[in-house]
Amino acid sequence: MKHDEIVNKILSGDILSEYNHANIITRKDNRDFMQFDCSGFVAWYIGTNGYLRALAEIRGYLRATDFLKINRFYCQDFERIYNHPENLRYWKIHKNIFDMHPDDILIIVYGDGNGHMMIVDKIISRSGNDIELRIVDSTRLLHKNDTRSQSGIGYGDIKITFDNNGILYDPQNPQRTPTYVNAYIARPIK
Repeated sequence: MKHDEIVNKILSGDILSEYNHANIITRKDNRDFMQFDCSGFVAWYIGTNGYLRALAEIRGYLRATDFLKINRFYCQDFERIYNHPENLRYWKIHKNIFDMHPDDILIIVYGDGNGHMMIVDKIISRSGNDIELRIVDSTRLLHKNDTRSQSGIGYGDIKITFDNNGILYDPQNPQRTPTYVNAYIARPIK
């Protein structure tokens, strides 16, 4: 199921969603209830859309290097993978953040090791050192022009700026200030 189908079903009320570290799909009120955090949603999305080799490749690499946690990857784990593209046959790694395209996975890692993972829906604008993106993710902190009224899976707009200090990630939420981060872009391939 493509991300636009998922979000449309959530918006129509056919599927329920909430941000949750359980990373499961259950039933609630006779509907699917998707309970995912950001990396759990992206991992589910990759597997559901036929990129099983890409998912297995990441898990295998993390298992071999003793970094695998509960059979899935986290944002900070992707840093380890990103720095060894020679080990990846089922991923296209973009080294330049401005090379991202719709359906790429954008991984943000903060200075404390936490992060956020999302799927690029579309490039809204590119100007100078700024990129505005429409993304789909699972989050509890909504973005600009968000389709959600509460936590869960949906669309929102973010902004990324590249300057002399690095990559500035702006989640476009008044509760979060723009922050310098490490950012990684990758696309699973079959």
